[in-house]
Amino acid sequence: MNHSRIAAEVLRFRFGTLDDHAGARRGLPFDVDEAAEVVVACGDPGVDRALRMVGEAWQAAGLDPGAIDHRWAPGDAARPAPEAQGRAGRTRT
Repeated sequence: MNHSRIAAEVLRFRFGTLDDHAGARRGLPFDVDEAAEVVVACGDPGVDRALRMVGEAWQAAGLDPGAIDHRWAPGDAARPAPEAQGRAGRTRT
């Protein structure tokens, strides 16, 4: 599993959720793959923790662990985690 490729997919997904005024639809002003490599190479514990959380969420959603470092399909990101489905409709007491 390639952590830089996972980070690149996370960045692509996140920037894809931004409004057009942030430049998301016009293309990013930097190379996402290079940015991901730099972020992972820094070895920051926050980045490690974030990638671990992405991996845990990916598995909780029932997605193929071997596909996490490949291009994400729109359906991958739209699928709610099983535990989130169980919480739907509950109210806090």
